[in-house]
Amino acid sequence: MIIWALWKNRNESVWNGIIQSPTHIVNFASSTMIQWEAAQKAELKDWRIKPGDGAIAWNKPKHDAIKCNVDGAIFAQKGLIGFGCVVHDGQGIFRAAKQGIMPGLDNAMLAEAITIREALSWIKEKFTNAAVVLESDSLGVIQAIRGLISDNTYVQSVINDCLKLLEDLPMVSCVFVRRSANRVAHALAKASGSLSDFITWEGHPPQFICNLLEQDLMI
Repeated sequence: MIIWALWKNRNESVWNGIIQSPTHIVNFASSTMIQWEAAQKAELKDWRIKPGDGAIAWNKPKHDAIKCNVDGAIFAQKGLIGFGCVVHDGQGIFRAAKQGIMPGLDNAMLAEAITIREALSWIKEKFTNAAVVLESDSLGVIQAIRGLISDNTYVQSVINDCLKLLEDLPMVSCVFVRRSANRVAHALAKASGSLSDFITWEGHPPQFICNLLEQDLMI
């Protein structure tokens, strides 16, 4: 798939003068592979692929949009779940980050669903009029939001909360990415175990994610 993406990029360069970055080429190949796999598997035939699904490296959103990466974490011995969110603008510049901790069950999908609900509430409060790409590395939750998975557990009630929030946020799209494209949010989520409440940064990131932010921009 990488070779095909390189060949396609070469044609775009020769015939249309369009030169894509290495990150764009790799992400395009990964997203295309996701679509191909979905087409081959009956249980994923209605996956409803969106642009950006399956990216393996973080990249900037479009210049007029912002990107919010999210991740959840479980601290089973404490009976807690944590989350991390980070927002970049269309230039790839850090805008804000948020961490939080709360009581929760030892359930990975529940933790990720609650994380997305918290992120959507934050977006509604801070970025209501912006076009937002929300990226999560939880395939199951993204599928549930797209109506492909349904159950009667507490997870579904959280998904329903997310859907209600999305009704008020028509310019927000939710996308599945690989963990490697979600490293900053993952670091924020893992570090939330030492918190007792929520914490937000605006304009200036916490020191412990600065290296990851720089690395993402260099990819």
